[in-house]
Amino acid sequence: MFDQYYEEARDAIIDAIAAADTDSLTAEHLPERCLEYFDRIGRGLREDESIEFTSPTRMTPARLTKESRRRLLFASRIEEVTEEVRLRGTIPEADQDRMSFELVLPEGRKIKAAMRDQDQDDVLEVFSGYKDDRKALIQGMGKFDRQGNLVRLETIEELVALDPLDVPSRLSELQKLEHGWLDGEGSAPGPDFLEWLSARFEHMYPEELPLPHLYPTVKGGVQAEWSIPPIEASLEIDGATHAGEWHEINMDTDAERTAVLNLDESNDWLKLAQFVRSLEEASE
Repeated sequence: MFDQYYEEARDAIIDAIAAADTDSLTAEHLPERCLEYFDRIGRGLREDESIEFTSPTRMTPARLTKESRRRLLFASRIEEVTEEVRLRGTIPEADQDRMSFELVLPEGRKIKAAMRDQDQDDVLEVFSGYKDDRKALIQGMGKFDRQGNLVRLETIEELVALDPLDVPSRLSELQKLEHGWLDGEGSAPGPDFLEWLSARFEHMYPEELPLPHLYPTVKGGVQAEWSIPPIEASLEIDGATHAGEWHEINMDTDAERTAVLNLDESNDWLKLAQFVRSLEEASE
């Protein structure tokens, strides 16, 4: 008897997940009070990830995605959902007595957060560099409302003071550019291109290598520049093709090196890393 109830409950849950994935969830699938329990699973799901659930009664697995999880939760009486967050922002305010601080996101929204003892030095470091646009990277759990807006940070799992040349931070600033940014000329880099480039740099560029200065190009691309005497190097990245034109010159010998990299290819990111390492070796 108990086995039958267990199997029926399992199938009802999996059917609800499948319905949410196809945006066909109704009140008949699960009671509202049961849907609220989905806030405990899948918090760390990203846009391209899913959890699959199978049962003997289904031909294909039911997929729990970030979007279908939100549908399940907002079909209940819950007003906020918990999701993993990865935020970059400045800290204009830090209160050591109350152990709290304020984080300003790139779009200008302000979020209050509790300061953990182990984060105090990093928080104060970023706070002291506020006028120089120093930023922090925070990973943890956040609460989002039904419109998808971050309401507050629930927990902080990691907080680090970012390098002033942090690439995703600089690329988020370039998203604010408008067409005609250069005396009426100059195309603004597209948001999809900047998000792609940010993700590629974050995942493909080795952490131990020096970060470049980033600038917009007139044609809507991005130029990365490294200055490691005696060598000056640049990589001009096309926003449409994702091709990168590498150029370096030794200011002492006038020796040059050029290459074209396809930054959609992992192997070409390895080549870029080799180029930058060679700059460091030449300066030693």
